[in-house]
Amino acid sequence: ETLAKAAASLDDLFGKYRLNEALMTVYSLFWDEFSAWYLEMIKPAYGSPIDAATYEATLGFFDSLLRLLHPFMPFITEELWQSIQERKDGESLMVQSVKELATEYNEAFLAKIDVSKEVIGNIRAIRQQKNLSPREPLALQIVGESPVAGLESVITKMANLTAIENVATPDDTAVSFRVGTSEFAVPMGSLIDKDAEIAKMQEELAYHEKFLKSVEAKLNNPNFVSKAPEKIIAIERKKQSDATEKIAMLKESILKSVITQQLTSTQAKQYALQLGLSEDEAAEVAKFAGSANEYVSTDKYTDKDYLEELKKKALEKKNQTTTIK
Repeated sequence: ETLAKAAASLDDLFGKYRLNEALMTVYSLFWDEFSAWYLEMIKPAYGSPIDAATYEATLGFFDSLLRLLHPFMPFITEELWQSIQERKDGESLMVQSVKELATEYNEAFLAKIDVSKEVIGNIRAIRQQKNLSPREPLALQIVGESPVAGLESVITKMANLTAIENVATPDDTAVSFRVGTSEFAVPMGSLIDKDAEIAKMQEELAYHEKFLKSVEAKLNNPNFVSKAPEKIIAIERKKQSDATEKIAMLKESILKSVITQQLTSTQAKQYALQLGLSEDEAAEVAKFAGSANEYVSTDKYTDKDYLEELKKKALEKKNQTTTIK
């Protein structure tokens, strides 16, 4: 499908004499699609032979790729083409048809392939962020309808997964990500050190809060605002916006991590104060933290909403009816 689409695109670009774009299309097809993705998809397990059908199909794809690349690299492609199988006397790559490669292709299937590649890329990124070995088996949860139906085996192999399952809500310990409108989650379980993860995020939060203060100090300085070029002021406002957004994301990530572990009273109070609650409110949160954590869901609670839910669930746990304000 990808080969057919690229061949059709090349035919159009050659007709318009857009040779640079044509070359980049072939380069991407050869390097990204064939070398980086396809060959990894079909690669057998270590020490195992490749099956005959896959081997022959791959040689066929390689033959087609050499035809597309030949106008740009005639000598090396001719040499390779002559070597991959026996040729008749006088037979040459330069007279092989390219237009026959531009057959009909399924756009919906190609879109599904693109989603699958993004999913694999996100899972690999999670491994890197969490310092997990590529050999550490993980599971994947798809929230709701699957946009990669039929390609589960490819994702399982390339992302080293033990299972892919459809769920209504992701696991409490999962790291979530989105591809388009679809949500995916990778349960972490006991694979990561929660305390270390939270400490790392708190350190990053402190850095961004300090950075935001320095940016706001500039923007609140009348001398700077009156004398600096508009372009510089715009850059500083962009820094302010980015830092504010990053701080909000870090706070939410910290809260989600906190939800999935038992807190000591001191830790609970610390988080509460960090999010702007009063001493009395923080003390109330600390009082009920240990008994409430396991009852708090991982829906999108943020800031005080989470802490209110924490207190409410604690009261339900203790069968109390008094409302904590």
